[in-house]
Amino acid sequence: MATGRQDAWTAEEDRLLAELVLSHIREGSTQLKAFKEAGAKLARTAAACGFRWNSYVRKAYQNEILLAKKERKHAQKSSTTPSMHEKNESEASREKEDSHLSIRDVISYLNGLQENQEASIQSYSALKEENQRLRQKIEEFSGKMEEMQKEYGNLKAEYSTLLTILDKARKLAAKEAGYETTGKADGT
Repeated sequence: MATGRQDAWTAEEDRLLAELVLSHIREGSTQLKAFKEAGAKLARTAAACGFRWNSYVRKAYQNEILLAKKERKHAQKSSTTPSMHEKNESEASREKEDSHLSIRDVISYLNGLQENQEASIQSYSALKEENQRLRQKIEEFSGKMEEMQKEYGNLKAEYSTLLTILDKARKLAAKEAGYETTGKADGT
């Protein structure tokens, strides 16, 4: 049974994306700003909105894009009349920005992934080094523990020997004390 993707775009989302982009074009704003606004309203990333616009939605709105650009030009002419050189430069930079916008977003996203990966690698390396240091400490403590166990065994054996000697000395002292008392009793 085939199921749709959970993150699939709906026709309503495409329409909202198109309206926002066209509005930004009319106002002389950038598509990047439109993608950011659309992303906030649609709970998607600006990069996802840019990719969707450039790969699918833009094709369906070619006439509306041309009309929005004409409206922008008309609004610019009525508000100010910049020199022809300024118009061409401004228009060229907008067109360049529009055509490379989704690529920039993708590159930015990939750079972010690369930074995250590098940070993860550094974190992994730091954890690996810490793990190695802890293993060395465990080996050191294991060696010290073995030495202490041997020393404890030696002390235990010496203590046992000492107790044996003291017990013999006590018995011997008790025997001698018994002879002295019995010897005095016999001699009287």
